[in-house]
Amino acid sequence: MFEKEHFDAVINLAAQAGVRYSLKNPHAYVQSNLVGFANLLEGCRHHGVKHFVYASSSSVYGANTRIPFSTHDPVNHPVSLYAASKKANELMAHTYSHLYGLPTTGLRYFTVYGPWGRPDMSPWLFTSAILTASRRATPTSTTTTPTRRRATRPIASTTSATTPPCS
Repeated sequence: MFEKEHFDAVINLAAQAGVRYSLKNPHAYVQSNLVGFANLLEGCRHHGVKHFVYASSSSVYGANTRIPFSTHDPVNHPVSLYAASKKANELMAHTYSHLYGLPTTGLRYFTVYGPWGRPDMSPWLFTSAILTASRRATPTSTTTTPTRRRATRPIASTTSATTPPCS
């Protein structure tokens, strides 16, 4: 694709997303988020791409307890394979910038979802639990606690906010 299209910039919003699924299928995260990301970096490096913009994740903040998060906070303690893969992406991009002069910009998104939501968001989980519940009550887990709010962002505003770094 790189040889045929001659891109000036590449925006990578693709990833195997979600913390919960990374616990069930770690190989999907390694293949998509690490191998796939490395393939894109190599394509950019070998084909004169002038800027590589990629989606990272708020999950990289991991065990960080400082709120609100800051890009200056350390992100050395991921708490899921998904978070570790996104942290690895940031390190790989930094390394390609340093070694090969490839300008890179990582965007740490906070829970992006489309118009129908995401299947791992509470409304879907609760609905599924209600529809498939047996006669006895079963607990439904969430990743948020009463003392910690989760920021979400619709995909439409996320994609429009992603465009300026390439201008």
